[in-house]
Amino acid sequence: MSVVDFIVAKCALDAEMDDYLYVRPDFSLWQSTVQAKRIQSFGIFRKDNLRAYGRLTLAGKDGVWTAPVTGTFGGPVLARGKNIPLYALDALFLEAARWLEMEAGAKSCSIRLPPHCFPDPLSGANANALFRLGWKLDQVDVNYHLPAMSADDFHARLGATKRQETRRLKGSGAAFKVLPAQALQRVYEIISRNRAARGFPMTMSWESIAALTEAFPATIGLFGVERGLDLLAAAICLRVTSSYFYVFYWGEAPEFRREMPVLLLAEGLVAHCHENGIAVIDIGIATDRSTPNEGLIAFKTGLGFEASPKLTFRYDFVRRRE
Repeated sequence: MSVVDFIVAKCALDAEMDDYLYVRPDFSLWQSTVQAKRIQSFGIFRKDNLRAYGRLTLAGKDGVWTAPVTGTFGGPVLARGKNIPLYALDALFLEAARWLEMEAGAKSCSIRLPPHCFPDPLSGANANALFRLGWKLDQVDVNYHLPAMSADDFHARLGATKRQETRRLKGSGAAFKVLPAQALQRVYEIISRNRAARGFPMTMSWESIAALTEAFPATIGLFGVERGLDLLAAAICLRVTSSYFYVFYWGEAPEFRREMPVLLLAEGLVAHCHENGIAVIDIGIATDRSTPNEGLIAFKTGLGFEASPKLTFRYDFVRRRE
């Protein structure tokens, strides 16, 4: 293939790519509507037959553009079974940047690439292309994940004190449960109280979470640790792909925090993934715009989760004088 084999052009969102949740057409369109953002996709096409090989979707408001529209990570995606050379990826980013500056009047654009634990065939090529084309490496966050495994294997990875706490929880009658959709408000309330007790606000309101769950019921999973009528800890999770699971929110009820029910919650989530053919569980970053949160790092590593980098590139457009 030569440089003339591909062309880049604006395109409509379609369902032919090897999409994951954050860049799926339905998710992107829904989020852009909810957030009142303008959305635009760019496609890489074979010049000889105009078949789509790749797509990048951007969304913007008040001059600030991002990929994905919203969500943990995004970027270009490939058509199923296809691949593209680096020069075609270069052309995609160049055309997107040209359009952002000349037609959209963008002030800036940020692309949050997937963490290295995510099976993205374009991961290395995206970072290389953006760097060479003058995009600034804006953030290097530390993301935590774990390959799915049995409850026994996860339990064995914990330190002696955490293993003892987990056994004590089970002995008290606490158990991991997959919760029904009707439990959403109860789950949200537990997580909200947990975050408030630690001085952190919820990044999504109850109304927003409820709307997201109603729009994508097959994607949202609710989980908890119950003992009798008490919900000790809970999680809201996203099925990003058939093999990749993301813990969106989780937390313990403050009145039960000393018992560390999140240990049993983590064990149950990892085992749930293992039992349902999911390869990786992702519990998110432990940094804030690259600045480490040492307490959060200690918590996540203490559960046996592994670190991988997550890169964000940014381009600031210089406004031309009239």
